This record gives sequence, structure tokens and C-alpha cells, in this order.
Amino acid sequence: GTTADGAVPLEPVHCLGLCACGPAALVDETPVARVTAERLERMAREVVG
Repeated sequence: GTTADGAVPLEPVHCLGLCACGPAALVDETPVARVTAERLERMAREVVG
């Protein structure tokens, strides 16, 4: 999938090694722990600029 505007791809992964701190995401190859939907939206906006 992607964000609504198609600018940021969203892909499921099997393991980031952050099980104790999940849900987790990988943003520009940087692991991010304890991600909420709101935080994910904010990070996507920041990546796009």
C-alpha cells in the first residue's frame, strides 16, 4: 500500500527486532518503536517534506 497521496510506500515486514517495543516501523532505514497511526501519519508527512 501507500499513503493516500501515493507519496510514501507502506510495506509489511516480518521482523525489525523490536518486538518488545512494537508496533514498529522503518523510516528511511531508521527503526522507530511504539508507532501509533497518528505518529505514522506525521512521520510520512515529514519524509515527504
